[in-house]
Amino acid sequence: MAKRKQSSKKVLYNGILFDSQNEVEFWCWCKELEKHKIISHLSFHPPSFKLIDKQSITKPFYSSNRTLQGHIYTTDFKFKIANRKKWNIMNDNLKCVYVIIKGKTVKKNLEIIDKGDWVYIDTKGKHNRNERMFTVDIKLVLEQYELFINKVIPEYLFRSTGVPNYPEVILSPVLGKRRKRYEGMNLMDVNKLTSIVEANINHNKNMKGIL
Repeated sequence: MAKRKQSSKKVLYNGILFDSQNEVEFWCWCKELEKHKIISHLSFHPPSFKLIDKQSITKPFYSSNRTLQGHIYTTDFKFKIANRKKWNIMNDNLKCVYVIIKGKTVKKNLEIIDKGDWVYIDTKGKHNRNERMFTVDIKLVLEQYELFINKVIPEYLFRSTGVPNYPEVILSPVLGKRRKRYEGMNLMDVNKLTSIVEANINHNKNMKGIL
């Protein structure tokens, strides 16, 4: 059984120190897809993108020479699409997902964009304090590297795909009960998720269940 230790910020799961519970939950989601050979080459915190070089400021701007540090950006996850057909079936249903935001039902497009079969993901919670900086970073990555960083909120994603069947995802470590945000959601079934008929049925149930 995987050992798990949680603090207010970072979470240790299966020997990997994640920055948040959201990262753990998305990692488990990816492992389900990897198990079914839909994705491969899954990595956490892949090599960083260098966005701005360090710069030197010399006189007469300052009384003495100074150096401004450069800026890098590290995304949370990177993986490769191994089965394009099954991936597209699942991804198509992410284009129309109904979620609840501040008590209101909102339609969201959660489609995950790839570049030559490679996918880059940054996981966020529903309330992200660093949204402005993140927006700047992904614009710079797109401009300089022609790569798109997908922002994923696991709670919204699982509304469409189902919740990965891992205790670390489903259960509250304090109460030992199902996390409130995942009450009423189905468990993730990759075989059904990547079947055209089943995916459409599940998608319709999702919309009816939340409206």
